[in-house]
Amino acid sequence: MTEVDDQSAAGLNDALDRFTRRVEQVRATLFASPHFCDDVARAEAVRYLKSMEALATTTAMYYSDPRFPRFHNSCAAEWDSKYPNPDTYYLTAKVSGDYDYRITGRLGTAVQTTIGSYAYAKNAHTGAGSAPPTEASRPMPTATSRCC
Repeated sequence: MTEVDDQSAAGLNDALDRFTRRVEQVRATLFASPHFCDDVARAEAVRYLKSMEALATTTAMYYSDPRFPRFHNSCAAEWDSKYPNPDTYYLTAKVSGDYDYRITGRLGTAVQTTIGSYAYAKNAHTGAGSAPPTEASRPMPTATSRCC
C-alpha cells in the first residue's frame, strides 16, 4: 500500500468506527427510554432504527455526489420514513450551491409539482453537515407514552 492508500484506509476505518459508536449510542438511548418499555415497542423501535440506518447508508453510497445528482425516493415504503401523505411521491437529490442544475422531463398527469430547497449547516471544526432540527430530533414528551 502507498501512503495515500494507508491514509484513505485509516480515514475509512475512523469514519466506520464513528458511525458504529453513534449507532450504539442511539441503541443505548432507545433501550433506556421509558417510551419503549415492552418488547413489542423496543422491537418496533429497533426495526425503525435499522430502516433509517439502511436509508442513510444507501443515500450516502449512491446519491450523495452533488456534481452528479440523482433523484431517489427517500420516502418509499421500504424505508418506512413516516411521511404523512401516502399519495405523494417524495423525490430527493443532493445538490450544492457550487453547481448549476437543470431538471428536465415530462410532467405527465401530475396535479402538483413542488421543488424545495433545504439548507444544512456545516460544522466549522469538522466540515460535516447537519440538518436543522426536525420533529424526530426533538426530545419526546415525557407526559405521554403508549406503554408506560
